[in-house]
Amino acid sequence: MDGPAHTRLREVVRGMIARAEPLPPDVRARIEGIAGGLGDEFDLVADFARPVAAAVTAVVLGVDLPPRVIADIEAVTANLDAWFGRGGAADTAALRLAMFFARAGVLPEADVTEEERLVTPVMLAHAAFENSRNFLALAGLRLVVERRPEDARSLANEIVPARLVYRRATEDVELAGHPVRAGQTVAVRLDDGLPFGAGPHTCPGAGVALAEADVALSALARVLRPGHRVREVEYSTHPVFHGLERAVVWLGN
Repeated sequence: MDGPAHTRLREVVRGMIARAEPLPPDVRARIEGIAGGLGDEFDLVADFARPVAAAVTAVVLGVDLPPRVIADIEAVTANLDAWFGRGGAADTAALRLAMFFARAGVLPEADVTEEERLVTPVMLAHAAFENSRNFLALAGLRLVVERRPEDARSLANEIVPARLVYRRATEDVELAGHPVRAGQTVAVRLDDGLPFGAGPHTCPGAGVALAEADVALSALARVLRPGHRVREVEYSTHPVFHGLERAVVWLGN
């Protein structure tokens, strides 16, 4: 979307995200509790990044997210074809999410179309959960392996959980010497200093993401000991999302 329609819907989304700005004290306490409860052995994805991302996503959407809903969010984000009508099981998960968020009244009926009311919460859940989970797991791995003291903002500039975004041309253009026809899809890389995008489509949740990262990574750093090591590191093979499937941290001798 672009133009007035994009501006209108972006304002609706910004209003939703504002619920998490600043992070409510109970959410901060929950994040610190998740990190503080990590034992001598834990999975950076399943035990740290996933529950933290779920907690913040729930605040942004303004609704509790039971385990089955989190599973559906993961099923959708695992396959971008869901957005193009070729996702199979991912399409089914997206439909269940749309119905769940519609019943919960996540988006007000005013100021949005019926299609926007169904699709937007699914997209927002995808963005909030998938990117947070991937970033927190990767940044956590950096903390364990390198013990680097950087703050969340510096890590965010180095670790980009989404390698690229898709844009569809509305007219014939030429980009970097390559002709692009109207209707064609273009992949725009987000690395090299663009972790939150740029221009009219800049991520509206950047402030929440950085606050979430700051609280979560600071809490994780406090529980790490010199003897902590990492094993069983498995990276995601998704062409778009950069993240971990598993990374077990254990207290070695």
